[in-house]
Amino acid sequence: MKKYLVKYYDENSNIKELSIESKDEEEIYNYVKTNPSINTVIEIKPVSTFNLNLSLKFNSNFWENLFAYKININLLSFISRQFSQMFEAGLPVNVMFNIFIKTFKNKKVKNIFENILTDINAGVSFYRAFLKYEKNFGSLFINLIKVGEASGNLDKIFKYLSDYYEYAISMRNKLINVMIYPALVILVALAVLAIAIFFVIPKFEQIFAQIIGPDKIYKDLPFITVTLLKISKFFNEKIFLFKNGIWFYILIFFSLFLAYFISFNMDLKKYLEKIIIKIPVLGKALLFYYNSIFFKSLYITLNSGMLIIPSLELSSKATNSGIFTSKIKEAIEQIEKGKKLSESLINTKLLEPMVEQMLITGERSGNIYQMLEYIDKFYSRELEIILERVMKLIEPAMILILGGFVFILLLGLYLPIFILPSKIMSR
Repeated sequence: MKKYLVKYYDENSNIKELSIESKDEEEIYNYVKTNPSINTVIEIKPVSTFNLNLSLKFNSNFWENLFAYKININLLSFISRQFSQMFEAGLPVNVMFNIFIKTFKNKKVKNIFENILTDINAGVSFYRAFLKYEKNFGSLFINLIKVGEASGNLDKIFKYLSDYYEYAISMRNKLINVMIYPALVILVALAVLAIAIFFVIPKFEQIFAQIIGPDKIYKDLPFITVTLLKISKFFNEKIFLFKNGIWFYILIFFSLFLAYFISFNMDLKKYLEKIIIKIPVLGKALLFYYNSIFFKSLYITLNSGMLIIPSLELSSKATNSGIFTSKIKEAIEQIEKGKKLSESLINTKLLEPMVEQMLITGERSGNIYQMLEYIDKFYSRELEIILERVMKLIEPAMILILGGFVFILLLGLYLPIFILPSKIMSR
């Protein structure tokens, strides 16, 4: 028998601790579910033995995580939805996996399901068979399977997962749609700038040199024209990158690798997100997006029967945000020290005032799960409104920016045409 410490909220939303002896955590979990004095379990941890799992997580191979094959969210949504329907229909596990194996065209995913089926046929539990592929499916998917198998509600768990992934896909697509227009405008502007720098401006420089002489170009021409000529000369003559094409491809490869590396480096991500969040409207849209994903995930994990601290950890990871991962980690530390869930989340300074009051009210009334659902709907609705505003603002803003860019370029190239004749006549 092992000794465990259970930290929980009682019926009055006060944090209390309970010491229990049991053979495993599942037995404790079944006990606390039937205890009327325990409202919500925060954490269950062993007292007598030191948990090495945390240190092992931090010592995991970075390169293995970096290049591990990740099943995309669209496929995870499909898998969850199919599992939910098949469990509801009462299909045997072997039949389910054979259907998936025949359906998948991706060889990597097919091999994963073949290996999982082999383990299940050998007597391994559903959760343990999937656990080997946590890097492929993600922590949220695997941990909810664990909860679903322990409670006998795998059909509901996969329904929750399906709803979550479909929601995340919807929100992600809306953000992408908002960013497509400015991205295209920026690409067009860069293409125009490249053509001007490497082809157009050098021709104009030759014309100006023939008219007033090469030694007077940087003296008699307007400031804006001189600036454009110097920029063009810098890119054409000084940067080795454009003299040897191979360096250009190396730069592209390095940029893509750096972007991929940033997606795994939460500290660097946090720094970049702090800059983006300060941008008017767009920053608020990003913050609302992270909140929406976080509270959707938190509602699903807690409603599925997961404990508060693991739910917070998984929900922060689900946002894939450096800021949320850092702030929720601080909130977890506060909860472990005895603070309430609402107070710890409010201290992150990431929530709207209305949401803060909803959390306090939900915790005091004992309806925290229901209040999380309301918060999830609040952020979803507000995010859609913000994205609509962003779409309306981006189009005229991009037109003004692109128009200003073209105006400066044309002004710099054609202004000398009106100035040079008078200077030539004066001579």
